[in-house]
Amino acid sequence: MSSFSKSIRQPLGAVLPLHEVKRRAIVDALDKCGGNYFLAAQLLGIGRTTIYRRARTYNYQPPTMRGKEQMESWHES
Repeated sequence: MSSFSKSIRQPLGAVLPLHEVKRRAIVDALDKCGGNYFLAAQLLGIGRTTIYRRARTYNYQPPTMRGKEQMESWHES
């Protein structure tokens, strides 16, 4: 067995429930897209209505800054 096969078969630590993995993926995509549901849905490969429905289920609150403003604030610090 190759070292790659051995490394992917070893446990990586805690395993999250699938619903938590989905929640984190959606929230992370929305945050990275500055709260833009359409872009986040495209990034995840899911429908726009699906991301709206899931975000509402998770009580998602969009970031206060948009992507461009956030990038500018990172460059200033």
